[in-house]
Amino acid sequence: MDSRRYDKNADQLSQIIFHYTALKKTLPFQSIGAHQIADEIIELLAEALHLNDNMGQFVAQGLVR
Repeated sequence: MDSRRYDKNADQLSQIIFHYTALKKTLPFQSIGAHQIADEIIELLAEALHLNDNMGQFVAQGLVR
């Protein structure tokens, strides 16, 4: 994959994180389970973003195609 593809992935992941964060703000405070699920999803997306950034760096260095 081209390193620009990793930039596009990062943009998409960031947008998804933004939307889940906005969704959390609209959830009623009483729905603790929904808040916990949203937190877990945001955490997993942040991890995916981190891994995507690492892969993009590897591609830029020529370590991965």
